[in-house]
Amino acid sequence: MRLLVTGLLLSAGLICSPTLEEQLAPHGTLIRLALSTAPFPHPGRDSGHVYNGVRYPAELHYRDSTVLVFIPNGFDPQRPLDLAVHIHGWWAGVETVISKFRLAEQLTASGKNAVLVIPQGPTNAPDSFGGRLEDPEAFRAFIEAVGRELHERRVVASPAVRSVVLSGHSGAYRMISFILRHGGAEDRIREVYLFDALYGQLETYAHWLSDGNSRFVAVFCDSGGTKEATGALMDTLGRRNVPFASHEETDPRLDLRKDRITFIHSDLGHNEVLMAREQYRRYLESGTLGNRK
Repeated sequence: MRLLVTGLLLSAGLICSPTLEEQLAPHGTLIRLALSTAPFPHPGRDSGHVYNGVRYPAELHYRDSTVLVFIPNGFDPQRPLDLAVHIHGWWAGVETVISKFRLAEQLTASGKNAVLVIPQGPTNAPDSFGGRLEDPEAFRAFIEAVGRELHERRVVASPAVRSVVLSGHSGAYRMISFILRHGGAEDRIREVYLFDALYGQLETYAHWLSDGNSRFVAVFCDSGGTKEATGALMDTLGRRNVPFASHEETDPRLDLRKDRITFIHSDLGHNEVLMAREQYRRYLESGTLGNRK
């Protein structure tokens, strides 16, 4: 009888599924922002986008300025503000990404005193274009806008952003490369994680790795299409005498704290490299950001 009543209530729409905010409440607080500094809308996609003969209209795929912000339980608002900014790949939306890859839960479990920030890129489209975040100085404006919003909402004591961990999956490689090239916050980017995302922009990454001192972790698998480009980047770094480490993901000797630049070959699939082994949590744990107390 209880199952019958529940089924009737669901059919009538009287029992609602929990919201994303409610789902994440045991781990922290989710905030939705709509920022003028978000990637979209952008003139570069005012007419939409065509891929493989299919048009993806702007009003459906390039108008969303949503930015998800997640504050983990135990976050200390008095300490300098660190951001973990994650860029999603193709065929994605911010709600799907944060849920599917358990990014909020992994950040909380890492123990880091950082705020997770996920801007909406092309919405459910096969497109790597980064919109506004490909423009010069735009990433600086974006993170500073996030800092101001958090300060106005009394989430943090100061709006100033001290440091950034920048991560991305799949097609995120392009947006991240422009952020590294001329985003205006290069001095605040402490770490970059690429999750089977190194498809191109190799010279930008080689230059950034050759001249900087930030930490870099790139995981690649056999099926995602990044293996060749990753090998090419390693060859370039080798020719420039830039030291790096290369490991199998399952190697028990893998120590993410040991090397500044680490390439990791995974036996997992393209959509498993972010969370199947809680990789995002492990990379954060081994990184430079301060821990929550």
